[in-house]
Amino acid sequence: MSLTTATSTKRTQVETNLRRRVADGEWMPGVLLPSRKALAKEYGVDLSTIQRAMASLLQDGTLKAEHRRGTFIGNDVSISNGAHRDKPQTLLGPASAPFASERSRHRNSGHADGSFAPTTAVIGFVGDVRTLHPEWHHENMSLVTIVAAIEAAVSAQGGTTRCINTFAGDTPRTPDAVLRDIRSASLDAVIGYFHEEIDQDRFMDNLELNEAISVLISHYAEPRAKRLVYYDSADAGYQAARHLAARDCSRIMYYSPFADQWVLDRAEGVRNGAIAAGVTFLQAIGSHSSFRWERNVPPLDEMMTLLRNGLSFDGLIAANDRIAAFVFKAAVELGYNPGQDFAMIGFDDEPCSRALEISTMRPPLEDLGTEAANMAYAALAGAAPVEARLQSRVVARATTCSVTHVESNRLQIRIEA
Repeated sequence: MSLTTATSTKRTQVETNLRRRVADGEWMPGVLLPSRKALAKEYGVDLSTIQRAMASLLQDGTLKAEHRRGTFIGNDVSISNGAHRDKPQTLLGPASAPFASERSRHRNSGHADGSFAPTTAVIGFVGDVRTLHPEWHHENMSLVTIVAAIEAAVSAQGGTTRCINTFAGDTPRTPDAVLRDIRSASLDAVIGYFHEEIDQDRFMDNLELNEAISVLISHYAEPRAKRLVYYDSADAGYQAARHLAARDCSRIMYYSPFADQWVLDRAEGVRNGAIAAGVTFLQAIGSHSSFRWERNVPPLDEMMTLLRNGLSFDGLIAANDRIAAFVFKAAVELGYNPGQDFAMIGFDDEPCSRALEISTMRPPLEDLGTEAANMAYAALAGAAPVEARLQSRVVARATTCSVTHVESNRLQIRIEA
């Protein structure tokens, strides 16, 4: 839809329409509202119009905002009689999933009135579950944390979980093979998580598998997903830049040997954070492929050149903690003292960052799993597709505590870590 009247009228029209959609039961109490960005795109207005339209709904309790989680429909809102009766289901369940078995169809009915019984739900998790592979420690750590959160949330509802592996040994399985497993498992909902961007692309490009995935967990905004839970890499980059600026860094360098989407999202956030802080933004992004690079030393050509030519920055943001760790060791070998000669921060709170006392952006892994499970249950209850955007948090360690500068004019910013 597109609203083309004056700004104040647009705001009124959006507010009225949002109230109607809540009253009609399109968004049920407790359901996560789509992001402001998604709503702005849907209504054809700017973000400020959406924010003003939502302000009165937040004030009167129609909506409720929860820090770091998003905006939800209030629990006490009034729903019209017969709401949702004629709305088509867009979820994986008895009415819309052609691969659900008869046992699953009967189980999903739950009660005599046809309502869904969450204690009977079987929630599937699709992803790389090679948890014992010695060379995939970090991926497994993140995966285990996310899956554990999903299992805890599903168990709390009385449901059960099933895992479907996207790998056979070390060999990636085809989307069709994974789809066959989903169809034979009698699942009520499916949560997908693909650590590698190349894996996410090949699974989400398969239309049947895309349709089978009720909720996608991702490192970035994925337009192909019906329901999406992701942590905002751009926001993490923004926070990292502001953190360094608060430590008196005036020339902030963002570095990555790779140019994947998550790398570019973080670069955008770092740029915006540097601009907002009034400091200089620099970047060095290589063109190497990051696919499975973790088994080897990442190519640090650009960074080694920068270090050998003398520091052109006083704050360094590495695209992730493993890159930060390799740069840290290379800088020490060249005679630099990270944390003294320049500030440094990475992303993902990997074990190597803790061992080297490198500051990092900690991703909301538990929240990703919990939100995905809650979203799957909301889908089974008939809720409309939504998107949940989660934020990372700054973990300040030695590399951003005591940087020495020669400049005299400092920008002081108070940051909540």
